[in-house]
Amino acid sequence: MSGTTKNDSRRFEAARDALDSGKWFKAERETATLLGEARKRGDFEAMASVIPTLRDARQARFEEAFRLGEGSVMLLEEELEEDPRIDPGCWLVQPPLVGADAKKLRWAGLEQEVPVAVLCREPLTMLGLQPVVCIDQTTIRVKVDPPTEIEQPDIEWFRYALDELGEHAIETVDTGIELEKQVDSLMDRVMTLPEHARLHDALEETCRMAAHAPGAGR
Repeated sequence: MSGTTKNDSRRFEAARDALDSGKWFKAERETATLLGEARKRGDFEAMASVIPTLRDARQARFEEAFRLGEGSVMLLEEELEEDPRIDPGCWLVQPPLVGADAKKLRWAGLEQEVPVAVLCREPLTMLGLQPVVCIDQTTIRVKVDPPTEIEQPDIEWFRYALDELGEHAIETVDTGIELEKQVDSLMDRVMTLPEHARLHDALEETCRMAAHAPGAGR
């Protein structure tokens, strides 16, 4: 990890050990913190170094949510209670709830160390498309094909919609702006949609480009 202290290296190794032992939430917390600290220093190489571990930790808990959800999607259309107990699995937040409610559910899962995958859908458009949205550091929204069963979407549609949301997040980054700003744009997207692996890969690649750009490290 370029430009890091011995303590940073120890923390990173501890995060990797946590991932290897199935402590995904610990690995995610530590690498997310290291990522943020590296960004504050402008150390894009260090950022790129920790992203794969962050991605793998998030993907592990994401897949665990699918496993524990036993192939079904849980619907949430009433506001969460204060200090709710979150069940593991795949959650689809839908009207009258909105993206902010999905954010609350995702963060409650993280705080309780419960594996959840969360998606929010909005009312169908006039053309019959299904808007899906994710809100946190930024807002990501895309219109996708609706599920075959509108009232009870299946797990295949859930995966498809999440994937389309992530691909849209990557495609909408302005590649004409400075690499540093592209890094920040992708970082906001990664923190908003942590379930998408390729979004993390795009951030890692852009960090490496920024690290090796002319004038980098000045």
